[in-house]
Amino acid sequence: MASLPGEESSASALAEQLRQAVSYFVRRTRARSDELTRSRAEALAQLDRAGAQTITQLATHLAVLHQAMSRTVLELEHSGLVARQASPADSRASVIRITDAGAQALARDRETRRDLIGDMIAACLDDQERALLERVPGLLKKLTP
Repeated sequence: MASLPGEESSASALAEQLRQAVSYFVRRTRARSDELTRSRAEALAQLDRAGAQTITQLATHLAVLHQAMSRTVLELEHSGLVARQASPADSRASVIRITDAGAQALARDRETRRDLIGDMIAACLDDQERALLERVPGLLKKLTP
């Protein structure tokens, strides 16, 4: 379907406004609620979703340098949030898995963030704004490739 003149620039401007608003919202919400750093939370979330992985797999999936992921994994390991185990595919390699403590820490951050957002919705939005906000998750899913 061809777009009309001005539709592309309008969509582009809306995309930029949305990008900025979502980025700011996520940063501010995490700053007020999360115990885990972003890099630790992302590594734990990936392990929680996908299961045990090598450091290389984690680094690749999260688009960070191997050295940075090695450092993050070491910090998580010292905190008891992940554990190393021999790779079933290659006994010379090890895989990283999330521990029960790591899953609990991740769940706490998610719950705290959810509660904070819920409190902000209740305190700051009227019924009409809440009804509009209820549509946003579905719209974002439509935009997700």
